[in-house]
Amino acid sequence: MKMADKAESTFEQLNKIDVSDHLDTKRFKSKRTNKEYRYDYLSWMWAWQILKGIDIDATKEFTQFPEYDRQNGKLTGRNVDYMKTPEGTYVECTVTIKGHSESETLPVMDYFNNAEKNPDIMQINKTKQRCFVKACALQGLGLDVYKGEDLSSNSSGHNNNKNGTQRNSRATATNQQNSGNQKAGREKKERVTSLITSYADFLNQEPHKVLVTLLNSFATSWDKMTNNSADKIIKFVIEKGRESQQ
Repeated sequence: MKMADKAESTFEQLNKIDVSDHLDTKRFKSKRTNKEYRYDYLSWMWAWQILKGIDIDATKEFTQFPEYDRQNGKLTGRNVDYMKTPEGTYVECTVTIKGHSESETLPVMDYFNNAEKNPDIMQINKTKQRCFVKACALQGLGLDVYKGEDLSSNSSGHNNNKNGTQRNSRATATNQQNSGNQKAGREKKERVTSLITSYADFLNQEPHKVLVTLLNSFATSWDKMTNNSADKIIKFVIEKGRESQQ
């Protein structure tokens, strides 16, 4: 009972802290829809400073997972602080303050909150910091930032819901098309365009303008493209994206 009381007291103390002046806001404008998305993140450095100010012995720990060789699928004998699965990659962080621990998991995602199946080390590192902040929220710090994550709000949860609504709208519009070929063509175009937009940060910079031009050259013949050729283009974009971040 004493431990529960201490945890509740710490939660209330953290939950009363106004974090609004310590949010990092990032805006992303979709070139395909021309709509702007807003993502609010609590500064992980500030969150760590607050935790240590309340409990100098506060800790954060990232779960270690066995590493598998990507070529043969065998264990390497090493542990890493992320878990790769066929469906995506995620991290897990545990924050302990005054003897009470809270854990949170978070997948590595792109700008559209889709799981990244093969993220690079920078994407994993950013996800770790965001996962840490979410674990802090479970302790009470910045919990309001995530209220409405599954509903409509001004936080990153708002974007999740908005994206979901857009995807449903696009799916409905697609199903209303009379031509099966037009439907298939648009789906291929959306797959490639979405991926290009996800990598907008580097695709608009040299030397990747050439890649954009190449991909845009397919814009007039989507309906004639086979699934195999569309998949090859997508794979090509992914590979170029990784190369640019090395």
